[in-house]
Amino acid sequence: MTTDEEQQPDSQEQENDVDPLVWHYQREKRLKLGGVVSWGHTVESKNDDHHFDINCTYGFISNACFIDVVVPSTVPPDRLTGIFEFVQNQAEDYATSAPFERKFPIKQEGFLDFESFPEHRMTTRDCKFTGRVFFYTHYLIRDDDKQKLVALYETSGLSLIIRDGKWVTEIQKFIDRPTVFLGHDSADKDGLVRELAHKMNGPEMQVWYDEISLKPGDRLRKSLDQGLEDTDYFLPVITENWMNNDRYAEYEFDAIMQKYITEKSVNIIPICVGVSPSRLKEKSRVLADFVAIVHGPDHTIDNLANQIAKAVDPQIPKIGEPLPPLEPPGKKGLYGVGMTVGPKEPVESEGKSEDSS
Repeated sequence: MTTDEEQQPDSQEQENDVDPLVWHYQREKRLKLGGVVSWGHTVESKNDDHHFDINCTYGFISNACFIDVVVPSTVPPDRLTGIFEFVQNQAEDYATSAPFERKFPIKQEGFLDFESFPEHRMTTRDCKFTGRVFFYTHYLIRDDDKQKLVALYETSGLSLIIRDGKWVTEIQKFIDRPTVFLGHDSADKDGLVRELAHKMNGPEMQVWYDEISLKPGDRLRKSLDQGLEDTDYFLPVITENWMNNDRYAEYEFDAIMQKYITEKSVNIIPICVGVSPSRLKEKSRVLADFVAIVHGPDHTIDNLANQIAKAVDPQIPKIGEPLPPLEPPGKKGLYGVGMTVGPKEPVESEGKSEDSS
């Protein structure tokens, strides 16, 4: 007979004990054994060089398929109605067809082709089209046109989700915003840096600045470290105060230089305010090698913020003009099948790889 004390496992062993089933399940998730594969179809206009893409995504675990329609910004707005009509009529064919032969069903076989477990075999042939169509355009489509198009697609058993310029603008608030770190001398905070930080911080750019990024209770050093780690662009504001301060922000400056030298994962843009860029080598020869933005006495903070925005990301997407009511297409058969590219993302597995036929 054992005592209660003898029945208790060692605390260290209990802490390190791992359920092997849970471990393998989590490893399976990391290896993406659930399986997702995508094929892309390019649909070309019969009359000119305009085209758009239909991308089909297959999920093996769910046996489900949906499609994305991506319309480049180069396509004129008067083509949108024709594209909506084409996709409505062809959606199921594209979702359930082989990449190079739309008349034949997909034959993407052998995702997990373990001989010992044939009942677990998963293929794209089993995937059912859910009817969901995601339509991407940079134009702004009127709400009443969206409602009409959604209702029209419903008559074909399709669920249309339109992601237009409004979607692009909103999603930019959460993703793809370059992060900028403003390095500065504390004496320049009131006269320049505070206003500049607030001008720059917004949907297109995220600025790490203590009055913006810190909230009560945050640990300063930890938050600073995280800001330096996450930043895409380091902008030292070079002033006479900065030049004359022998101990200027040594911690953050050294951290950024180390990150640049070892990882090459940060861009450096000096902002020279009342200081010639040629003097940068007095502080750092590495810093002097970067082309600086020069802020002259006649320039405004708005001018400086715009210069920085163009230097940080000149390709920030802009939404299109609002569209007038969409008109029915003037011609039928505007589009034909073009080249097809795929798969977009190879499936990872420990079993036999897929082959298309």
